[in-house]
Formats: sequence, C-alpha cells, structure tokens
Amino acid sequence: MSHTPYVFIDTHFKRNGESIIELSTRGNLRIIEIDKEILVFKSKSEVFTLISNIAKKHSIQHQGKLALWGEIHSYIYYHTDGCRYTVR
Repeated sequence: MSHTPYVFIDTHFKRNGESIIELSTRGNLRIIEIDKEILVFKSKSEVFTLISNIAKKHSIQHQGKLALWGEIHSYIYYHTDGCRYTVR
C-alpha cells in the first residue's frame, strides 16, 4: 500500500484557550505536502536529503516559528511506505 508522503511540523503545541475553529482552520499550517512525483526513482538517501532541504527552507522562511502553533521543534516525514522519520 502506498501512502501520500507529507511532513508534519512538530511544535509541541499545548492549547491555551485558542478556539477549536481557529485551530481546525489553521491546522494545514502544520503540514507540508510532498508531491510523489519528485520521489520517483530516488534512493532513500536522496529522498531524505530532499526532505531535509525542504524542512530547512521552511524553517528559514518562517524564522523557526509557526503562527498560532509556536516554535518549530522538528519535522516528521511520513514516507510512501508508511514509515515516519524525524528531520531536525
């Protein structure tokens, strides 16, 4: 079974009075979708390098923080084979 690859942005978020509606509408800020096509015919090493570069670029663009969610602690990559890997 092939899963859709994505990166979850872990912020160690703890709810502090934010509305459920606001959290649900901004939940997509914690996900980076990965196009399967860019992974085709790449070794796992090449995939991890690509994902690491995506995470680094994202962290720089957002200055290590996500609006509402807080400081970025790590990126968790969910691979097409169903396994997950932490990217720091």
